[in-house]
Amino acid sequence: MIGRTPLLLLFGLALTGSGMQGVAGIEDAAARQRLSRLLTVAITYDLYNGRCRGFLSSMHADNVETLTVEKFGMTLSQLADALASKPLTALRRDAGNALMKQILALGGCRAAKRSGYLKQLQNDYQQLYDWLAGYP
Repeated sequence: MIGRTPLLLLFGLALTGSGMQGVAGIEDAAARQRLSRLLTVAITYDLYNGRCRGFLSSMHADNVETLTVEKFGMTLSQLADALASKPLTALRRDAGNALMKQILALGGCRAAKRSGYLKQLQNDYQQLYDWLAGYP
């Protein structure tokens, strides 16, 4: 069934055992917290785009996964298990529920955009992504 397994997942599994440090090697609590926040923000950004902008994409989460495989030898699923102590599907569900509550509280998608919610998501994502890109 290798033909049906995403290439990035195979790559991540291959790297996991190759001596890379993994997220468990990050003892700095602030770094672990930033990494966890980046995971949540990337998922939320993609969900917002699907809900309010009309295009389904996992571009931001995929970009983060590319970096986490490179830096730690871990896929997003492995990262979610390590940092959030829950499966990625549960993390996505929780992020989706939180997003819907925020959008409704702001008065819908248009109001969320006018209030700066989208801009804040973009800024948070970019700052955290840049931090991870520069992480040793």
